[in-house]
Amino acid sequence: MSDVCRPCGISRKTGDKIFNRYKESGLEGLTDRSRRPIRYANQLPDQIEGLIVRLKQEGPHWDARKIRELLVRRLDGDVRIPAKSSIVS
Repeated sequence: MSDVCRPCGISRKTGDKIFNRYKESGLEGLTDRSRRPIRYANQLPDQIEGLIVRLKQEGPHWDARKIRELLVRRLDGDVRIPAKSSIVS
């Protein structure tokens, strides 16, 4: 495998990975794969995001601090409240 990888300028580890993908999926396994993460660790839950959007529509002049305070009052400890920096004003 090293003799095959060297002229291509790839490591043996990469060559093994490509070869294994070919064995598993044929030519289709050699196409580019998405690098997009499956999930985002810091993404807000959909319900919280929706509530932030609704609050922003209710008071377009409200800043992130005001919206966060309204979230604290409405959710009252039920869920973790996002930081001010997560609430775009």
